[in-house]
Amino acid sequence: KKELINTGKILHLDGDKKYSDKAIRYYKKMGLNAVVKNISESKQPQVVRALLERYKPDILILTGHDGMIKKGTGFNDIYNYRNSRHFINTVNEARKWKQEGKDLAIFAGACQSYYEAIIAAGANFASSPRKNND
Repeated sequence: KKELINTGKILHLDGDKKYSDKAIRYYKKMGLNAVVKNISESKQPQVVRALLERYKPDILILTGHDGMIKKGTGFNDIYNYRNSRHFINTVNEARKWKQEGKDLAIFAGACQSYYEAIIAAGANFASSPRKNND
């Protein structure tokens, strides 16, 4: 059995089952202490607080799918993104959770997410600054 690296505990919520499974394999291979849950982007805001309370992670990762509905226009319109509002709402909910003596690091977003709004909501890191499929 691999020894866990002391990187802190990771809680990863992902809207894509295939990617969730891939993430679990990667975390195990790297020896990281991670819990991965396959939860659709739209349901993440409703479940994040209970999961934070249950697992008490140091790092929260919120991923899935996103994208602009009308390509090349409406970069500042939250309703022009498929799931950015769900990532933003989940970050807002997560920031309400406080664990004594700990700061929660949050990574959130997906390809073509509304990067600026996710950061403004309180994420430490977000995807995708150039609004592309990185």
